[in-house]
Formats: sequence, C-alpha cells, structure tokens
Amino acid sequence: MEADGQLAYLDVLLTKAETGIESTTYRKNTHTGLYNKWESLSPLQYKKSIIQSLLHRSYEICSSYQSIHKEFHNIKSCFLSNGYPDCFIDKQIKILLNKRYKNTPKNMQEKTTDIRRVLLYLPYLRETSLQLEKELWKLYRKYLKELAHLSLIHKINTIGDHFKYKDKQAHLERSNVVYKLKCSCGHSYIGHTQRNLKFRLDEHNPLKSNHQATDVVKHLYTYPDHFMDFKNPEILAFAFNYRELLIKETLLIQEQQTEIYVDNFSIPFYLFST
Repeated sequence: MEADGQLAYLDVLLTKAETGIESTTYRKNTHTGLYNKWESLSPLQYKKSIIQSLLHRSYEICSSYQSIHKEFHNIKSCFLSNGYPDCFIDKQIKILLNKRYKNTPKNMQEKTTDIRRVLLYLPYLRETSLQLEKELWKLYRKYLKELAHLSLIHKINTIGDHFKYKDKQAHLERSNVVYKLKCSCGHSYIGHTQRNLKFRLDEHNPLKSNHQATDVVKHLYTYPDHFMDFKNPEILAFAFNYRELLIKETLLIQEQQTEIYVDNFSIPFYLFST
C-alpha cells in the first residue's frame, strides 16, 4: 500500500516527485546487510558475483544517475562492513560501468556459436584450487583455445554434503504416493494421496472411515469376512506434483489390472483408449 507518496513492490521503491515517478532499490526494514563474508571459504568468483548482481539490480531499477550513485555507495558500505577490500568493490563497479558505456565493435559482439562449450567443475581448496585453475588455463590457451570455450566452476562442499543420510520417514507418514492394498480374497486396490498416507488409509478402514464411500469400504462391506492390512500398505511410487501422481497411478492400474477399482484410469491416456 502507498504510504507518504511511496509504494514498494518487490525490489522496487516508487516515489512521487514533482517531475513524475522516481524509482530506486527497495530494502525491507529487516534487511541486515549480511552477505558472504570476505574471510569465508568460498571461491573468489562467488564474491564477485554477489556484488555484480546487486550493482546490476540497482542500475536497472534506479531512474536517475543520482539514485544509482546513492545505491552504489550503499552497496559499497555494506560490503566494506562484511570485510571486503575497498579496491575489490571499486573494481566490480568499474567492470559494470565499462560494460554499460564502453563501445564494443559489432564484430566482437557477434561471436560464433559453433565452438563447443566445455564446463569443468573443480573442488574448491583455496590456494590449491587457484593454482590448478591457472595451470588449466595455460593448457587451454595453448592447445584448445580454437576448439572450445572453457568455463571453470569451483564447487564447494556444504555441511549437508557430509550428512547425506536423513532419518527414514515412517511408512505411514509419507505423502504424495501411489499405494496398493491387498485383500484377503486376493484382490487388490491401487490409489493415490497427496496427504499423509495414514489419513487416507483411515478413510478406507470401515472401523475409522466415518461412512466414507470409498471402493475399499464398499468391498469390505459387501464381503464382511474379508480383511485388509491397513498398517502395511505397499508404496508403489512417489511424485513431486499432482499430475505426475495421477499419471503414475494410471500406469500402475493398467499394468497390474486391479480388481477393486471402478475406473481404469485416474487421468485419461489416449494410449489406453479403445
């Protein structure tokens, strides 16, 4: 909502002025100015990219050179407080401005795209990685410069990389799954749920369903001497979105030809149309 002639929208702050609408970069009141510290164990290119992205954002958003100058000053002050050298920040500002205002010949802009691009990932180990990078660039310039474009990317290890194994989720607490229930008569049912699996199984259980009219409930009411194990369903598939869940359920129903199911598919497939 507009307040005091100003309106904030995403990263933009719009202000009413005598000459029209002015725009500048917007930061929330909770903004702490904390970024990747200069002393942090991360590649130099990461630190360059942080500054460059913020400079680029401010340059695109600000509507006047005065606003751009003010934002650049704020960015510089912020990174100085994070331990970045003054000359390093000034260099990033210079690089951005040179890209914006330096006249590049057209023949330099229209580079050929026929040359293959090669990405090379390197582990980041401070000085060791930097030395290896220099040696690789020397070899590239000497033997491969005319054959491919080389990009070296330093990959850093995170805390999560050292703890890859999480606690296993309880069988009945999983969600977004396709599951299978087997009846004592030999028939089976395949269904899906986006919710906690236990909640969906309770709806199939006549003792807990509160008169839910599912196919499983109807089957067990029709044949009172039959029973199903609702504590140990078989999980057949997992999905990240609802459409994927329906597709997997349809494929599994068609593959296994379950008996306790009214429809032959959850989502229509022309492949199965007759």
